Amino acid sequence: MRVLIGICAISVVIPSASIRAQQPVTPGDRVRVSNCYPRFLRGKLRNRCDRHVGTLTALTAQAVTLRVEDMATAVPLDSVTRLEVSRGRKSHLLEGIGIGFLAGAGLGALVGAAVDCTQLLGTTSNQASCTGLGAAAGAASGLLIGAAVGALNKTDRWEEVPLDRLRVSVGPQRDGRFALAMSFSF
Repeated sequence: MRVLIGICAISVVIPSASIRAQQPVTPGDRVRVSNCYPRFLRGKLRNRCDRHVGTLTALTAQAVTLRVEDMATAVPLDSVTRLEVSRGRKSHLLEGIGIGFLAGAGLGALVGAAVDCTQLLGTTSNQASCTGLGAAAGAASGLLIGAAVGALNKTDRWEEVPLDRLRVSVGPQRDGRFALAMSFSF
């Protein structure tokens, strides 16, 4: 019975993984395209590199076309150095909690050390207990503020899309010379 369940699970997982590998990016996906192209600057041939973020409308052998701020932008495929697709957004809740906790504890400890709290805590308290109380109160408030800021701060998760298996390019370098570059992926 376990073998049958395992075979069924594999037969579902492998085709879905191969479909994803064959179609890493489709029209309608949010993409980030980096490209470099030669241009003249102060009498010398130099590379200019740009980055475009938008919605993919078409991907052909000649160009990547995307919609950026209600404008169609076509980027020649031979100038594309990197193509990435957004695989969703992530929040920074844990980072916000950690940073808020540490910043709040540090600030609270400084305030607790600077304030004379013998009247608040009683005459038998010492300055260390004031510092500790300030650190605890600051850590609690910093944790809450950091959690709120981290939960509201969301960024894209980018995954690189392989453009092809073999690419040969000739282009200018920063010092004005030309270079032949070859790259391959496997």
